Amino acid sequence: MSRTRKVITVVSFVALSAGSSIAQTPSNQVAKGPAPKASASNSTTKTTTASLVDLNTASKQALMTLPGITETNAQKIIENRPYKSKADLTQKKVISPDAYAKIEARINVKTTTRVSPGNVEKKAASSKGQSEVQKKQ
Repeated sequence: MSRTRKVITVVSFVALSAGSSIAQTPSNQVAKGPAPKASASNSTTKTTTASLVDLNTASKQALMTLPGITETNAQKIIENRPYKSKADLTQKKVISPDAYAKIEARINVKTTTRVSPGNVEKKAASSKGQSEVQKKQ
């Protein structure tokens, strides 16, 4: 090896060694040890929020994942949309109060302007009736 190559190799080695030792100074060191754990209440809240089933938009399969909700119950829930509150399930007599008690913590209701498949005919009939009333006036 030529002398120039040896010098370049030595200088490179010294520069790399110095660079790695500078990077490990106490002000630049990363804390070692286990990462702090999230509190149980935070992780539970995130899980609960993520697993809530919206009565106004959930599919039949999603509704059937709720405890005590059969295919028939899920279809009734879809057909009686929209819901303004969770309590509408028992007020409209879609499910029994016992079944409601089992799922109350796992459902929510978001108001929506979307028409669900179960109410397409109802919505069309009501809008047709309104347009005929407007024409008569």
